[in-house]
Amino acid sequence: MPASLCSAPRIRRVRRQDLEAIYAIERSVFEKPYPPAYLELLSMLTDHFLVATCSGQVAGYAVAVIVEENVCHVLSIAVAPGFQGHGIGSRLLRSLLRGCCSGGAATAMLEVNYVNYRAQRFYVRHGFFYLTMLPRYYGKDHAIIMLNPEPCTGRGEVSSFRRTG
Repeated sequence: MPASLCSAPRIRRVRRQDLEAIYAIERSVFEKPYPPAYLELLSMLTDHFLVATCSGQVAGYAVAVIVEENVCHVLSIAVAPGFQGHGIGSRLLRSLLRGCCSGGAATAMLEVNYVNYRAQRFYVRHGFFYLTMLPRYYGKDHAIIMLNPEPCTGRGEVSSFRRTG
């Protein structure tokens, strides 16, 4: 299904039968995808594992865990290449953060590859800022830790600001 025909993806909790499609997205998007067993484990251990579907097809996913009782740690978010650029990632991230906030999270954090500028811009648009760098976190590549101090308010999202005049 072309992404242009998916104007309103359905966001729901992951199901076991989604894992094969999620792994296919992992392989198409990441140089070092999570192994299928790890994705299956996450699907059993966290309530914060969401998929976006378009006409029943998995178009993307997002997963997080709550750590230290009040920090939403976004582990991964990915959208299939054919569905990128149509707002699915934004809908997934917002839904994921809402779920984490309902689960008691007060802040959100994540790691992103220091050369993944597109993802960094995406996270900045959603209220995250640069905190520090972790050398060689991804093997030879460094990670940037990004923090959203107010994921439950929606403040800081660039999309929430409108230009006037």
